[in-house]
Amino acid sequence: MNITRVGYRHNDLYTAYLDAGAPAGVPGKPYLLPDDVLAKLRPACDGAPESRKIKTSPDQTISLDLPLNENDVYLLTIQP
Repeated sequence: MNITRVGYRHNDLYTAYLDAGAPAGVPGKPYLLPDDVLAKLRPACDGAPESRKIKTSPDQTISLDLPLNENDVYLLTIQP
């Protein structure tokens, strides 16, 4: 099972940007960030899922308790 979470401080580029001190953009192009700043921000929002291995029989129900903040979204992918 892969669990991908997007929300506050999880795959959250904007909060990572603010945590980095809201660095200024490239002179003359304030909407572009320098490569060194982007390199620091990428790991905070790479979209990598958390993987869990769960074994059940075909007739069992899977139950998960996942923390859910306002504006959080989960994508659960189940592979046999």
